[in-house]
Amino acid sequence: YKFLEKQGILQISKNIPNEQPKGGILLTKRGYCEMDLIVGLGDDLYDNFGPRGDWYGVSVVEVLTGYGQVITTHKKSATVIAAALRQLLDLMEHKLGSKVFEMGADHGREFFSHVKKLLKRRKIKLTLLPRGSRVEKFNQDFQRNFYRLLRMRRGNFSQLEDQALALTNNTKNKNTKKTPEEALETPDAQLVPKYNNKRAQRKPFKGREPQVGDKCR
Repeated sequence: YKFLEKQGILQISKNIPNEQPKGGILLTKRGYCEMDLIVGLGDDLYDNFGPRGDWYGVSVVEVLTGYGQVITTHKKSATVIAAALRQLLDLMEHKLGSKVFEMGADHGREFFSHVKKLLKRRKIKLTLLPRGSRVEKFNQDFQRNFYRLLRMRRGNFSQLEDQALALTNNTKNKNTKKTPEEALETPDAQLVPKYNNKRAQRKPFKGREPQVGDKCR
């Protein structure tokens, strides 16, 4: 069998081994953020808004505290997104009381060119992610609150945006047992253990160790 399993036709027909569980990212301090784009349709807004059209929201969330901010725009071009992100970074660093040192983003084209240049000037490392789970959850909560308030007709667009953001930043986190607003006032030394203890840990690889001469794909 050792001889047969080396044959090419058997090697390429074997099942691909299961991927090793790599675990979640472990944090040591605040300043690691994720960003994403929210897409809103103008048809979802009621008549009092007038001819607003489709809108886009640039959202940034700090992972350790869960605190986030959103700026809405009418376009999603790289220049517009970069200008909105510059405002968000200033606001986030002011609220966090520390510098943003790394930014995670998906592979959206709006996060290239101008955005990469902006992050490089501010000495922020850009990490491309298949999916930013923390910012996705923040966007989900923000949009749920926004459209719930919209159905209740609780104000104009900017008022709905402010109310939805306030509700999202005052939602208690299941891991830290604090809202993002409360987490901003909490030392990192108290937040880090509660956050890291709930993260999935890296598990040992269970597959057969590769040998010299093995075919691989």
